[in-house]
Amino acid sequence: MTQYQGNVQSYVLDIQSPSNPYNYRSVISLHGAFGLAMLYFVPQDGQLGVNQKRLGHDIFDIYCWMDSWPHFTDLLRNEKPAHFLYDDSNNTAQIRSVPATVPGGSSRFADRFIKAHHLLQQKLKKNI
Repeated sequence: MTQYQGNVQSYVLDIQSPSNPYNYRSVISLHGAFGLAMLYFVPQDGQLGVNQKRLGHDIFDIYCWMDSWPHFTDLLRNEKPAHFLYDDSNNTAQIRSVPATVPGGSSRFADRFIKAHHLLQQKLKKNI
């Protein structure tokens, strides 16, 4: 079992016309220290190909359903850095955001908001 992984350094979105001769309609290519990952997006009425690492190259062919396209593009556009992982023991791939520290502290925003709200309520009660 080998895992190939690394942060996505750049990406390219490629939208194909409906009349293209391939089984997929759109492609996202991911570039990073792991190599090149080609994510092929197939319509729901199509057939997914088999994920693979090309023999002798750090090129990964990954097949996804077309309805997941907006999720991938959202992650790539809004989460920095994004991380790619390919596991050749079961030919699965994962793209995820990398945990980041929150500016101004390591606690979640919601926790800080609730704490500030409670402090304000206590202050208001003292002033009454």
